[in-house]
Amino acid sequence: MSELYAAEEGHDAGLAAEALTVPASMEPVDSWAEPEEPQDFEAPEGSEASETPKAPEEAEGAVQEPEASEGSEDPRESEPSGSEESPGVAEDAEQSEGADQPDQPDQPDEPDESAQSIEAVEAEGTHEPDEPADRNEAPDTAEAEDVNEPAAPSAEDGEGGAADAPESGDESDNPLADVAEALGERHPEVASVITKLGADDANRLNVIENLKDPEGGGARTLEIIQELAEGETLEGRSLEEYRSENPGRGPLFEPVEHEVNFEPDGTSRKNAYVEQAKSDDPVRALGASIEDGDRDALEDYGMRLQNEVEPAVYEDVTSLLEKADDAELSIRTKSADGLVDKVNRMTEGSEGRKARPDYEIGDVIDAVGARITVEDTAQLESVLEKAKGHFGTGEGGRLLEVENMYAEPKSGNPSYRVIPMVVAIEVGGKPYTYELQLTTERASVAADLEHNTVYKSHIETTPAERDVMRRMQAEAAALDQEETRRRYP
Repeated sequence: MSELYAAEEGHDAGLAAEALTVPASMEPVDSWAEPEEPQDFEAPEGSEASETPKAPEEAEGAVQEPEASEGSEDPRESEPSGSEESPGVAEDAEQSEGADQPDQPDQPDEPDESAQSIEAVEAEGTHEPDEPADRNEAPDTAEAEDVNEPAAPSAEDGEGGAADAPESGDESDNPLADVAEALGERHPEVASVITKLGADDANRLNVIENLKDPEGGGARTLEIIQELAEGETLEGRSLEEYRSENPGRGPLFEPVEHEVNFEPDGTSRKNAYVEQAKSDDPVRALGASIEDGDRDALEDYGMRLQNEVEPAVYEDVTSLLEKADDAELSIRTKSADGLVDKVNRMTEGSEGRKARPDYEIGDVIDAVGARITVEDTAQLESVLEKAKGHFGTGEGGRLLEVENMYAEPKSGNPSYRVIPMVVAIEVGGKPYTYELQLTTERASVAADLEHNTVYKSHIETTPAERDVMRRMQAEAAALDQEETRRRYP
C-alpha cells in the first residue's frame, strides 16, 4: 500500500508496494501522502501512501503526502516529469513538511518522481530504484509529500462514477468494476472515487494497484476501505471530539525526545547536516533559478540519486526490516526536474505555507524517500523502536529528525497519520539524506485516497466525494487510536 509517502506540500506526501515479509517489495510509494514528496509510503507505497517504484533511469508514490516536515513528501506524490513517484512516499513527506496548512487546499499536479519496485531492481541484477511514494515527503517539519491503469472513463470527461465503470465478466480484466459494485450500494461516493482513480494512469496509487490484484492484497484493501467508509468509530463525531474523549495510549502517543532532533545547544541536527552537505557538494546550493550552465551538474546529481543513493537506501532499509516484523516497503527517487519543481514550490509558497526564498536543491531532504507499511499500530511501535536502535539517535546517530503525527498531529491536516524520519547516509564518500516513513495499512490507504482527491486535485471530484475522503481519513486515525487504547487499557 502506499504512502513516501502520500501525501507533497505538507502531506504530499507524502511514502503501493506489494506486501512482503523481508525483503520487502519495493513499489512506488504511492504518492507515499506527502508529509511532501512519503503523502502515503504508497524501493529501487501497498506504500505511497502509497506513492511500484521505477528503475533509477525512470524515477520520481503512493506510498499513503503524504509535504512532511520540510522535505517530507507523502512518499505518496508523483511528479510529472517522465518519472513517477509511487503514490504515497514522496507526497506524504511533503505533507509532513508543509503539513501546517489550512484544510489542505487543492494543489496542482506535480511532476512524477522516480521509484522502482524492489522486484524490478533485483531482476536487473541491481538494487536501483525507478519510481516511488505519492502518498508523501520526508519530514522537514514542514512538508511530507506517499500506479494505476485506467479501468474506467476519464475523470476529465466528467465521467468515472460507479455506474460508468466498464462492464466485464472477467475479474482479471476489470477487477475495479467488482470493487465499485461492492461499494456502490452503501457507499456510492467511494465507488465513484475508486473508479476515477483507476482511470487516472498519470497519477498511479498503490491502493488502486492493490485493488486490481484481489489475490495479492486487494481483498484486504477493500476490507479497509469498507471499514473506513462505515465510520463506526467516529459515529458522526469529529476527530477532535473523539480524541478529546478517547486519548491515545502507549509509545505512539509519546512526544519525540528533544535530543533526537536537536543538539544540546538547541541546533537542529537535520539543518546542520544539510548545510554541511551543501557546502561539500556545490550543486546542492542551486536555488529556484537554474542557469543553463548548471543543468548538466543538476542532471548528474539526479542520476547519482537514482543510480547510487537509491540502491544504498534500499540496502539500508532492508537491513532494518531483517530486524522487524513482516512489512511492506516502497521507495522512490525524485528526478532532476522533480527537484527543481519542489524548490520552485517551496520558494514561491502557497496558501497556508509561507514562501521560503532561500530554499535550495540540497534542502530537498526527501530526494529519495522510502515507506514501510505495517499491519497495525502494535507493529508500528515495534518498527519505530527498532529504527531508533538500528540508525541511532543523538550524537553519532544517523536519525537526524523524527516526526510523530500520532503524538503531535499536523494542524493543517490533523487526520494524517505517519511517522516520517530523516536518515543520514554516506554514499561514494558524500553525505546524503533520505526520508523514511512508517505507517499502518489503514493510514496508508486513507492517505492515498485523500492525497489525490483533496490534497491534490488529480481527478475531478464532487464536494460530497471530497467530504467522504476527509471523513475516511479521520476514521483511519480514530481506528489506529482505538487500537492502542485496547492494548493499553
